[in-house]
Amino acid sequence: MPPKIKIITGPIGAGKTTALNRIKESYKRKEIFVGQNVGFFDEPTDSTVANALLKEMYSRFPLANAQFETLQRYLLAVEANDLCNALSSSSNYDIVYFDTSVLFGIVFPQTAYDLEIINYETYLNCLTFYHQMISNINFENAEVTILKVIPSIDKCMEQINQRGRTFELGSVSIDYVAKLTDKIRSHCVGQILAGLEKPIKCCIDREYKSNDDLFNDIFFNENPNIISTPLNTPTQPLQSSHSNLSFYYPARQTKK
Repeated sequence: MPPKIKIITGPIGAGKTTALNRIKESYKRKEIFVGQNVGFFDEPTDSTVANALLKEMYSRFPLANAQFETLQRYLLAVEANDLCNALSSSSNYDIVYFDTSVLFGIVFPQTAYDLEIINYETYLNCLTFYHQMISNINFENAEVTILKVIPSIDKCMEQINQRGRTFELGSVSIDYVAKLTDKIRSHCVGQILAGLEKPIKCCIDREYKSNDDLFNDIFFNENPNIISTPLNTPTQPLQSSHSNLSFYYPARQTKK
């Protein structure tokens, strides 16, 4: 069986990388997923190549068709390769976490096209390449959980300013972040994967208001040292900040 795939996604400045790093450090301290082999894939935009492509693209805004397509092709190819490696039969992982994923690669071209940052030809090229990458991944029997971190737009803009990437400052607008957030929130990975020749076993979609909420959910559910509250002890009901939506696919019947 392939490992369980956990994909952290969200708009720019949502805190995806912060959440992944917290999960990674807690796992190293043997606080969570004890006895399980957990893998982590960092966001490819942190690489030297991606950073150079990002700087070039943002420098050409609002007319950045060629640069945008080059960046998207690079990111989609890297992310698809990472997912293929995680799902391969040689993978020894029980669980694999991703900071963003090829599965959400289409929301960026959609957002850019809606805001007239790229033209229709560039959008179609990105869309075609996205479907090519998805179709090359074997999701058979995979269990995928989408962990959407969706803070307020103001919070995202605050984080973008605080992290101080000079090529983002002045280029990433509130309208862009707001539109991107809407696209990510409405993007249904389960429906896309259901149409593949070998569909996945299940896809669970969860939404969180912050990376703190995401981390706390994982920590309190995966830490074996957390003792359950006795039934006769009064407790304050927990207000969950996320919603769950699951898609389950029966195994296809082979023709005799």
